[in-house]
Amino acid sequence: MEPCANCKQKTGLFSSVKLYSGERICKACFRKIPKSFRQYRYLDYRLFMEGYEHADHVLEHVYPAFRVTAQYGRMAIDEHHGWVYLGDATDFAKDGKLKYPSSDLYDCLDLSEVDIRVEPGTVHAGTKTVECSVLFSAVFQAGEIRIEETLKRHARGNILAVSDGRHASFAEPVDLAAFRSVYNQMVAHVVSAAQEAEMTMQKKQQDDAWKAAAMAQMEREIRTRMEKEMEAERLARSRMQKLDEAKSLFMLGQEYDLQQLKRQRALLLKTFHPDNGQVDSAAYAQKINDAYQILANELAKE
Repeated sequence: MEPCANCKQKTGLFSSVKLYSGERICKACFRKIPKSFRQYRYLDYRLFMEGYEHADHVLEHVYPAFRVTAQYGRMAIDEHHGWVYLGDATDFAKDGKLKYPSSDLYDCLDLSEVDIRVEPGTVHAGTKTVECSVLFSAVFQAGEIRIEETLKRHARGNILAVSDGRHASFAEPVDLAAFRSVYNQMVAHVVSAAQEAEMTMQKKQQDDAWKAAAMAQMEREIRTRMEKEMEAERLARSRMQKLDEAKSLFMLGQEYDLQQLKRQRALLLKTFHPDNGQVDSAAYAQKINDAYQILANELAKE
């Protein structure tokens, strides 16, 4: 007994599958992945997990919404969503829903190298039709998983010409040609919708980028304006402080004229003249002159 590499439950030799890379997977986990993965000869743990994640997504989001809109043998499609199902014709209820959960559902955009073709059978003498098999093949996602399915084993095509008793050229079944056309139209519609969604997303991202740039520019302008207003306010406070200090030094009230200012200046300079023995008379004189200039400029503004 050894644990399943995926769910870690104990599993026996006959109740598990050994992967190409050596891990054992219990049959419950193994049956969950799509049949195309289960049939892959060199399925390793990495590919198993890709199939398991695909199954999780399909069972949660795709399977509940899948509705058959067209069907050919073992293949059914949902044209509205671009999904492809490979199974049995009896897997569907009357409303087109799958009767049982299945991970054998694929987004047509994940399938590349899609080929729906016929394989001729034996031509019987005197017949106007030939029995043939209709085959489907595609590569899923990264190109490591090839999906191959026989859609119909007993389809009939009209014989065009017989080259000998057993070989003939023939037209493929009419219903197959119609189904292939529907399939191609579905793919074109899904691709167009995906491109439109991508363009819408790109436009939204561009609009969001422009809005973000405009918002950033607005924020920069607001910040610059606020900085200018704060600087102007600081300068105004500094000017008012210097003006109040100058008035205090000159012992002036709120109302004064140039004559009063000159008289006070002369009086202050005389008081702090070097002849009066003041220690810092030169510094005081400079301070008086600076204050005078501030007060004089204020008068000039008026």
